[in-house]
Amino acid sequence: MAPENESFDVEMPDLPANPGEAGQPAAPEEGSEGPRFRRPRRRWIGLAIVVIVLIAGSPFAMHFINYMRTHPSTDDAAVDGDLYPISARINGRALKVNVTDNDYVHAGQVLVELDPADIQTQLDQARADLAMETANLRAAGANIEVTQKTTGAAAGQATAGVSLARAQREAARHQVSVGQAQIMSAAAGVTAAQATVADTANSIDAARAGVTGSQAALMSAEEGIRSAEQSVVAAEAGVRAAQDNVSVASSDLTAAKAAAKKSDSDFRRARVLFSEEAIPQNQLDAAEADSTTADAHVVGAAKRETAAQAALDQARANLSSARSALSQAAARRDQARASVSQAQASYRSSNENVNVARARADQARAAELQYKRTIPQLEADVSQRGAGISQAQATLRGTESGPNQVQASVAQAGTVQARIQQAQARIDELSLQLSYTKVIAPHDGYISQKNVNVGQAISEGQPLMAVVDLVNIYVTANYKETQLHSMKVGNPAEFEVDTYPGIKFAGHVISLSPGTGSVFALLPPENATGNFTKIVQRVPIRIGIDSPPDPDHPLRLGMSVVPVVTTE
Repeated sequence: MAPENESFDVEMPDLPANPGEAGQPAAPEEGSEGPRFRRPRRRWIGLAIVVIVLIAGSPFAMHFINYMRTHPSTDDAAVDGDLYPISARINGRALKVNVTDNDYVHAGQVLVELDPADIQTQLDQARADLAMETANLRAAGANIEVTQKTTGAAAGQATAGVSLARAQREAARHQVSVGQAQIMSAAAGVTAAQATVADTANSIDAARAGVTGSQAALMSAEEGIRSAEQSVVAAEAGVRAAQDNVSVASSDLTAAKAAAKKSDSDFRRARVLFSEEAIPQNQLDAAEADSTTADAHVVGAAKRETAAQAALDQARANLSSARSALSQAAARRDQARASVSQAQASYRSSNENVNVARARADQARAAELQYKRTIPQLEADVSQRGAGISQAQATLRGTESGPNQVQASVAQAGTVQARIQQAQARIDELSLQLSYTKVIAPHDGYISQKNVNVGQAISEGQPLMAVVDLVNIYVTANYKETQLHSMKVGNPAEFEVDTYPGIKFAGHVISLSPGTGSVFALLPPENATGNFTKIVQRVPIRIGIDSPPDPDHPLRLGMSVVPVVTTE
C-alpha cells in the first residue's frame, strides 16, 4: 500500500470526450517528450553553465597566479645604509664639541676639538731643541773653518785659538748661570709634581668605586638577559601551539564547509523531488534541518578558526615582545660592559697618572741633584777655559796637530747633525699628534650616537659618534627562500614605504646574500639536536634605489618598506 501523500511521476491518459471513443488510445500532446526526458536535460544545462564559467574565469586565474610567481613581494624589508664610526686617535680632554645629534656635516668638517696644550708644549720644546742644535751646528761649522785656516797660518790659528778659548770661557760662565737657573726650575718642578701626585692619588679611590658599581650593573644586566631568553623560549612554544590550533581549526572549517555544501545540495534536490511529489514532506523537512545544522557547524568552525588565529596573533605578539625585551637586555648588558671597560680604563689611567707624576717628581729631584753636582764642574770648566788661553798660545809653537783638530771638529759637526735629525723627527711626530686633536668628519652625512661632551676625558680609540650617509642608501629585503627561484642581480624592482603610502620608488636588485639570516645570527640553529621543525628561511636581498632623492619624501634608515621584484 502506497504511503500517504506520496506521488508518482506518471501521467494519466486523457479520457475521451465521447464515451464511444473510449476504446481508442489517446494521442500524446504535440511537443511533449514524457517525464523521463525532463531531468537529464536540466542536468546537462547546469553542467554546461559550470563548464562555461570555468573556461571564462581560467585566464584571469592563470594571469593572477603567473603574476604572483613572477613578482615576488615581502613586507620583511627596511631602508638600510652606511654608518661611519668616529673615534679618537689620541688621549686627551674634549675642549669643544661642534655638533650634536641629527646635525648635517660635510667631509673634513671639525666635529670635536681636544685640548692641544700638552702636545703644543712638547712641540715648542722640540722646536727649541732643534734651534739649539742648529746653533751648535753653525758653531761647529765655524770651528771647522777656523781649524782649517789655522793649519795654513800658525799665527792666525793661534789668534783664533785664543779668541775661541776666551769665548769658551765666557760660554762656561754662562753655563754656570744657566745651571743655577735650572736648579731653581727643577725645585719648582719637584713641588708641582708632588702636588700632582696628591691630586691623582685621590682620583684612584673614585675610579675604584666606579669599577665596583659598573661590575654590579653588568651582573644585573646578564641576569636580565637570562630571564629574557627564558621568556623567548616560552613565547616560541606558545606560537607553535597556537599554530597547531589554527591548523586544526582550519581543517574543521574545511570539513564543515564540505558537509554544508553536501547538505545544501541534498536540500535543493529534495525540494525538486518534493515539487515533483516524488518524496514526502517529512523527508524535505529532514533535508532542510540537515542543511541548517551544517550551516551552523560552518559558523561554529569559522568562529573557532578566528579564535585560534587570534590566539596565534597574540602568541606572536608575545614572542615579539619577548624578543624585544631580550634585545633591550642585551643592549643594557653591552652598555654595562662599556661602563665597566670605561671605569677600568679610568682606574688604569689614574694609576698611570700617579706613576707618571711620581716619575716626574723623581726626575725633577734627579735633575736638581744633577744640576747641583754640575755647578762645581762648570766652575772648574771656567778655570780650565782660562788655562786654555795659554794652551792656545802654545799652539804657535807647533802646527802639526792641525789636521787632527780638523777631523775632530768634523766628527763633532756630524754628531750635531744627527741630533738635528732626531729633533726634526720629534717635531714631525708631535705635529701629527697635534693634528689629531681635531676630529674631522670622514664623509658627508648626519650625526648620530653622539657620546662625547665638553670636558670629558677621551681615550685613544674611544667611540665618539657616528656619521650616517643618507645619500647612498638601499633597501634590505628578507625574502623567503621559496621566492628566489628566478630572482637574480639586475632584476627591476619597485617598493612602497610605510611612511609614504601610495608613493612608489624604483630600484633594482644589487646583490643576494650568500646565506640565510639565521646562519649569521648570534645563536644559529642546531637542527641536529631535539625535535626538528622545518621553517621557511629568509635570505637578505639588497635593492638599489634608482629614483632620485625626493626632498618631500626623504628616506631614513630602518623605515619599513614593501618591495616587489620583477623576475621575468
